[in-house]
Amino acid sequence: MDNAHRVLLASVLTLALVGGFNRAHAQRVDWVSIHAQNDEDVAKRSGLKRSQVKSLRDLAGISDASPDLLERADTSLLATKNVLVLSSYGGSAGCVQFWVFSRADDSFNLVWNMGEAGDEANFCADRRCSLPRVRLKKNLDVVVEIPSFRDGKCSVHSTGKFQWNGAGYTYKGILAVPKSK
Repeated sequence: MDNAHRVLLASVLTLALVGGFNRAHAQRVDWVSIHAQNDEDVAKRSGLKRSQVKSLRDLAGISDASPDLLERADTSLLATKNVLVLSSYGGSAGCVQFWVFSRADDSFNLVWNMGEAGDEANFCADRRCSLPRVRLKKNLDVVVEIPSFRDGKCSVHSTGKFQWNGAGYTYKGILAVPKSK
């Protein structure tokens, strides 16, 4: 999530905690405009059209009224395999959510979403580090890089792995990242 979106989300959360957030306050937040800008930002970073990002967000079930914003679209395999992964982060803990889509002609189909993996596949940010990053591998596996704070710095020491089984994904657990020499 870029700094502008973090500031916006922090402002909304501050309002919720300090200002007694109620329906009247919630109605004042223009989520439609916020999502339109977020769709534009993700489109610029990913090379997708804004309308495509909006369509993907709709397929993922993130409505214009939702406080959840998109973070990234990994389009690295879109040209060769017609597959992409879209990620978002929710809640104050920055827990990652992701969806895998296939492209057919000029439209997208939802292949799989992280919710299908169950509660054990839950990755949240260490508040001192960046958000977990979702990557699509060439073999169509999905890896969630989980930064953690150790020895005075943030780095990726473990990853969550989701293995492509031809029809969906199987959660393989959290794997340690080998130390580089």
